[in-house]
Amino acid sequence: MFMATMSCHRQVDPLLDRCLHCLCKNLSRYESDLEPLPPNIKDKLITILSVQGRLTDSNIGQVLHPSVKRLDLRECNVSDDALRLISRCRQLQKINLNSGRGLERTSVTSEGITAVAESCPYLREVTLKKCYNLTDDGILALSLNCPLLQIVNLSGCFRVGDPSLQALGQNCPLLHSVDLSATKVTDDGIIALVSGKCSENLKIVRPTP
Repeated sequence: MFMATMSCHRQVDPLLDRCLHCLCKNLSRYESDLEPLPPNIKDKLITILSVQGRLTDSNIGQVLHPSVKRLDLRECNVSDDALRLISRCRQLQKINLNSGRGLERTSVTSEGITAVAESCPYLREVTLKKCYNLTDDGILALSLNCPLLQIVNLSGCFRVGDPSLQALGQNCPLLHSVDLSATKVTDDGIIALVSGKCSENLKIVRPTP
């Protein structure tokens, strides 16, 4: 009986995956029907649509749910509007907003990052590579509201400077990896970071060349 149940389960999973891939191919037809779906199905849809780069400001609200813990949006063209919706996911632990291939990440600003930071206190990993319009205000919000931060990638955020590192050093004791390449951080900022509360855990600091 147990083996028969397991065999049935193995058959259902691929069928479900195929149905979800089919749904994603015809997304415009079904967008209005996504919101009532259960969280486990929404998680699968988020994964598929993220990889395909098809999550947008207009549809991401239909697949988000309060228990979302991870979002990989590096291939998706989203802005602060999407981040305001993401801020409802209070259990969020990891968000990847790195600029994907051929993507200019100019519509993510400190306003959107602040909205997420103020509502998602369990964030551990935030990657923001080449979010060109991000400023120190956004990183200050993260450092003040997300004390569990461990990994932060600010590579290419050329508006980010020493105040961000000072704030991270003062408020994020678990921080162990920071990428600062191609920012306007100086030696003073790095000294403030490595002298802060995270000094014992900090392992990787990639300074600006």
